[in-house]
Amino acid sequence: MIWPREVHYYAQRSSLNLIPGRYRVKLQWYKNDGSNECLAGWEDGTTANSIAIEEKHPGRIAIVPSRLNNGNTRYNLGDYRNKVYRSYRNVPNRVVNHVKKSSNSIIKVTYMDTIGWYTTSSNHGCIFRLLVDGSTSGTREMWNHGSTVGGWRIHAHTYTFYPTVGTGGHTYVIQSFRDVGASECLNGWSASNNFLMVEEVFNN
Repeated sequence: MIWPREVHYYAQRSSLNLIPGRYRVKLQWYKNDGSNECLAGWEDGTTANSIAIEEKHPGRIAIVPSRLNNGNTRYNLGDYRNKVYRSYRNVPNRVVNHVKKSSNSIIKVTYMDTIGWYTTSSNHGCIFRLLVDGSTSGTREMWNHGSTVGGWRIHAHTYTFYPTVGTGGHTYVIQSFRDVGASECLNGWSASNNFLMVEEVFNN
């Protein structure tokens, strides 16, 4: 299977003991037993490839896990399986409290995780959504579709939301929903690069 993919990595300067300066970042692939080849770029889509490094102001973000590294140990948000039929369930550890300070800013929510669904039929599979203070106002649901070719579909996913949020403190929660096309919805699996980040972005 080949498709465009957006993958985010987050590294804290304090966790990695980084001092101000110039750094070189490399991306690597690792081929496991489930595939015979890993591809990046493809011959007809190489002009769309990009990599960017962005420095975040620590006073404008809130993130879980709050600390990513402890020496060689990398913290993660854990594994969650939703098997409950047609019921939105809070995904454990994917919750962030953030204070919006300015009425002239917008809120950007980035959710990076390994997402999966065990497909059983060609119907709606799993739905993932963001709640802000218990409401979906200004957010949207992310749908996955099942297939008659049953089995797991597991991929790294980045979801980005721009919810309608006023100033003050707010709580952001990720939820999952299992529909008729899947028997199980997965968040996390064995991934160590999952995070939920809420960021206040200014227009100037």
